[in-house]
Amino acid sequence: MPPRLAGAALALSILTATPQAPAPDAGTRSPPSFKSLVAALSGSWALAIRYESPREGAPSGQSTGSVRWSTAADGRVLLEDEHLPPGQNDLKLLGLIWWDDKRKALAGLLCSNSSPRTCDPKASLDDIRIDWDGSRLLIEEIEHQRDGSVLLFRESYGEITPRSYVQVGEIGPPGGPVRRVFTIHATRSGD
Repeated sequence: MPPRLAGAALALSILTATPQAPAPDAGTRSPPSFKSLVAALSGSWALAIRYESPREGAPSGQSTGSVRWSTAADGRVLLEDEHLPPGQNDLKLLGLIWWDDKRKALAGLLCSNSSPRTCDPKASLDDIRIDWDGSRLLIEEIEHQRDGSVLLFRESYGEITPRSYVQVGEIGPPGGPVRRVFTIHATRSGD
């Protein structure tokens, strides 16, 4: 099966699975650290978003959104279903995070209504790195620009409590200075 179709088949099988609450005794092969990530983020969250201006001195923007983190595939996949309506753009994201037994690392796939590389299995394998240390989730993604250059987009989820977390998005050249793009304050809104 071609890689693009294999990725689409994976995404379709995951999307058609019924979202479930975390199942600690589901018999998954995921390590305890993945289960702690699921426990930390599962549920519905209201988002207060502050967008930073790309130009110094220009005003920043604010918006609200929502996200629901749930599991699928017998607790082996963490789904992020996010809706960010910033003004005229209505951004919808579906993120998938799972434990890759072959690579012995977390893996991920991002689907978005605003990305030309949405649900790209090659990008999932080559361009996304995910780390969870038990208190902070870090997602780094290489973004290929039209001019052939690359940028590193970094999302950090920290200050995680049962009721809230802070998500910071930054972008910049790999190994170079980064600039903050947004800060999100998430508050649990119910399950």
